Amino acid sequence: MEIIAEDETRLTFKIRDEISKDLARTRTSERIKTVEGQEEMRRVLLAIAYCMPDVGYCQGMNFIASVLISVTESEEQGFIIFMFLLITKEMKPLFLPVSTTI
Repeated sequence: MEIIAEDETRLTFKIRDEISKDLARTRTSERIKTVEGQEEMRRVLLAIAYCMPDVGYCQGMNFIASVLISVTESEEQGFIIFMFLLITKEMKPLFLPVSTTI
């Protein structure tokens, strides 16, 4: 994850800032309420934003990530399942920016 943490081209300040703000608001389980759980969720969300730059980060992703991490009890499995949902189950369009031009 160190390479991801240093890549400013895909993970802009705005993405990092939005994730940090939402971490503090996410209290879906005892695990996620801990510092360790918050860091796991941060890494999962940063990895998703890195792997899917057209999506980046969108509010609401934090709740999905937190539930997946809590249920699977694994940061890695939470990431894999989230990516599966985005790609295979076609949830990606739900998180894409909406064009406001007509």
